[in-house]
Amino acid sequence: MLNSIHLKVSGKSSCIFLCAIPGAVCALPLLLSAAAQVLPSFSTFYVKSYAGRCLDFGPPPQVIGSAVFIYDCNGTIAQQVGIQELFPLETHAAARIVGTSVPQPLEPHAVILHAGTKCIGSSANPPIDGGILELEACSASSGQQFLLDGDSIMLAANRRLAVQLQNAHGAKRTPLVLGPRNLSDTEFWDFTATDGTAKKLTTGFISVLNENDLRNALQNTIPNTVIVVDGGASLDFKDLDGPLLIPDRVTIRGGRRGTNLGPQITLSPGHIGLALFKTAGNNVRITGLRLHGPGRARSHRDSC
Repeated sequence: MLNSIHLKVSGKSSCIFLCAIPGAVCALPLLLSAAAQVLPSFSTFYVKSYAGRCLDFGPPPQVIGSAVFIYDCNGTIAQQVGIQELFPLETHAAARIVGTSVPQPLEPHAVILHAGTKCIGSSANPPIDGGILELEACSASSGQQFLLDGDSIMLAANRRLAVQLQNAHGAKRTPLVLGPRNLSDTEFWDFTATDGTAKKLTTGFISVLNENDLRNALQNTIPNTVIVVDGGASLDFKDLDGPLLIPDRVTIRGGRRGTNLGPQITLSPGHIGLALFKTAGNNVRITGLRLHGPGRARSHRDSC
């Protein structure tokens, strides 16, 4: 791997549930202060393992402590995962109200995963390698916050741990666990919005169509940004003065998989000895792209 917010006033503490998607069961209990509460809004997705089965948390009523597993994809409520991005307090309208309590992200673009009336998480504190994922009361604890880069589901508290199939098994009812992130198929997932639209997983997903889009995206990122190169794009850098710097915890991804060739990024002739990308932080990832160097000689190819 490469280095790299509905405001509601209440007089006492309580819990409120909101479903933003018709027909979907989704919930987040947030602590109410004496002043206000910010209600959540999120979309639901089917989450399919590269092994061919879908993340499943069982039919309602969901029970705290139940394991999360994979099962044949069937489109039921038990497979509709709500993805709610968490935002720092200052971005909420309620930030000006003293005493407001809202969940705070451990990392930019961190999310919690809703499973019916519960949330997916690890009960271990801190979460550990091999820990089984289960249903919990939604709290946005360190064991419930995750990061998404388009196929991996990483633990925000420790991005070296990712959601994956226990013992790499693809059988029905195989539990999901946290395990070392090795970028293998057992920890990769496809996300499809339940309403069939092309929804972004978080506000950190930025689409680019051309060279300038990519340059701008790289210059205006924060950690956990995912730059998505359009699947049909062909980016040709003809006048690159220096390598494109990829900031800390940023992913650049295309759609190369199976018979889909994915987008191509070309460094045109005349750039001999110049690299296309250079990491400017840790936990950088480049995936699903075709990279074309400035020449056919080995030294030219190696420069990209």
